[in-house]
Amino acid sequence: MISIIIPLHNLGKNGDYCLKKCLDSIIAQTYTDFEVLLMENGSTDDTVDVAKEYCMQDNRFKLFILEKIGVSNARNHGISAAAGEYITFVDGDDYISEDFLESASSLFLSSDVDIIFLPWSFYYQNNNKVKNILSFSSSKVIERPKEDNKKITSFVCAKIIKSSIIKNSLLFSTDMVTAEDSLFMTEAYFKAKKIGFVHHGGGYYYTQNRKGQTTIKISIKKVNNLYSLIEKYRVIYKNYNVLNENEKILENLTVSFFVGDKFSQTDISKLSLSDLKSFLLQHKDEIIKLNIDEFNCKKWQKVWLKRIQYFTLKNKAHYFIKFMRIYRNILPKFLRKKFYD
Repeated sequence: MISIIIPLHNLGKNGDYCLKKCLDSIIAQTYTDFEVLLMENGSTDDTVDVAKEYCMQDNRFKLFILEKIGVSNARNHGISAAAGEYITFVDGDDYISEDFLESASSLFLSSDVDIIFLPWSFYYQNNNKVKNILSFSSSKVIERPKEDNKKITSFVCAKIIKSSIIKNSLLFSTDMVTAEDSLFMTEAYFKAKKIGFVHHGGGYYYTQNRKGQTTIKISIKKVNNLYSLIEKYRVIYKNYNVLNENEKILENLTVSFFVGDKFSQTDISKLSLSDLKSFLLQHKDEIIKLNIDEFNCKKWQKVWLKRIQYFTLKNKAHYFIKFMRIYRNILPKFLRKKFYD
């Protein structure tokens, strides 16, 4: 049996009843040996009524009313309550193709596979269009490589995971406001011995542009969260003895945090001046100690990282970064080029 865990929060009237589309897609599954765990956490609309309606129609659906709000808490409770040999996570505003479960069933029935990765796409609700984001060249089972693959581990949905590798041993981090699923999947990936890929069918559709869709605004809490993510990854890699193989991932995360390909679009550059100053003072010693010369990144990125270090040392980096955002947005490219070299 497969346990399908779905966190619920304002997905009824406030969410344009997207929950119904999600649950209808599950009822339509051609593989029928599953349970659905609806983890309600703090809805203020009629989400609970919608969930109860489906529970009455189909005894495979079970509703849990949680006191503590948060998607990580909801998923953790779902893991504890799951009775299936496999677990998959679906967000209540997304939906899956009718062969989502069946397309993976041949892999976990014929092979002792720990995680199955399925294709996924963006579904744009405003114009009813679909854009493929991740697919695989063939359906196969392989031994899990040592190095992490961020392309397949950064998103907890569109995966089917063997319960035994996560139950009682792995939880979502409730102190993270973003990227908590990436940390969870990274550790699950290193716990796995065999991973499978589904080439055709099995589509997961990640809804965009939904009415009432929750977005996390740029804040000092989110930026601290993203910066701490680098160290959290380092701890995971060290625990599983794969730090050397994944140093480049950590370098890329550090570089993109401060100077992404579009400097003005980095989260740190969007903070208010007071929040930016607070962040830089808090992390001053760490920033100054970065060994930038060893980073495998573009020359201009190294230049800017060194400048950020220099101004951080003088407690002026908050002015510098705000200036750089204006500079990147306003000055023409041919005038900016000399600053890259």
